[in-house]
Amino acid sequence: MNGEIVNRILKCVDVEYAVDLVQKMVRTPSVVGEEGSFGLDLTKWLKALDIGDVWYEDIDGTRGNVLWQINGSRAGPRFLLTGHLDTKPVCEGWHRDPYGGEREGSRIFGHAIMDMKAGLACQIAAMKALVDSNVELAGTLIFAGVADHMGDQSGAIHLVKNHQFDHAVLGEPTDMEVYVAHRGRYYFDISTIGLSAHTCHRGQAINAIEKMLPVIEEISRIEYVPSVAPEIAELVGEDLILAVGRIYGGLFPGGPSMIPDRCTIRVDTRP
Repeated sequence: MNGEIVNRILKCVDVEYAVDLVQKMVRTPSVVGEEGSFGLDLTKWLKALDIGDVWYEDIDGTRGNVLWQINGSRAGPRFLLTGHLDTKPVCEGWHRDPYGGEREGSRIFGHAIMDMKAGLACQIAAMKALVDSNVELAGTLIFAGVADHMGDQSGAIHLVKNHQFDHAVLGEPTDMEVYVAHRGRYYFDISTIGLSAHTCHRGQAINAIEKMLPVIEEISRIEYVPSVAPEIAELVGEDLILAVGRIYGGLFPGGPSMIPDRCTIRVDTRP
């Protein structure tokens, strides 16, 4: 693509549209497991542009992927812009409304703007600018907002099982650096088994949470370097990312008056 065409597209970038869109996104909560309504809203917003084809693909009855496809005037590759619809839960420490989308100067404040509602808005604004510029497109340009990224990645799995693409750009935040590889990851669980009893009879119980403590400490001391092919290590590094990301313990429903007989940790591993 030559410089003249690039400048023509850049002149059509509607910054205020992107700002308004990301504010609407922030004001629509989409915590993982509860992102279905956001997906439906985004489908409506894209259909309102009246550009190309927009549809919603249900993945589990409560959530789905949002797709927007623009067909070029001649044959060419299928190019994907993608990102996830769901977010992590809101953490403590906010001094503003996390779902307010408040604008102050050149900044917008709100939950999950970085990861990754701003990325979604920018991808959509870029596709809109491409169409508004009247640049001739060869091939097909697709936007896909996928559900369940923070969970089991069922949205992404559904996408790649049902669609084919030649190229893809993921809009995750990378400090404006271009990355061409991903480590991949897997989770595994470790459980400790104890013996439950009322706290008044602690001497008769075995606390599974207390048994888990040395396991967590040992994981934090691991200094294992996996065997990675040199061409891969050059892209992602050789160090191992290993962290305890979740812990389950205690008997529910009910209070802490029962000593737990089981504790489970989930470990996030990125070799």
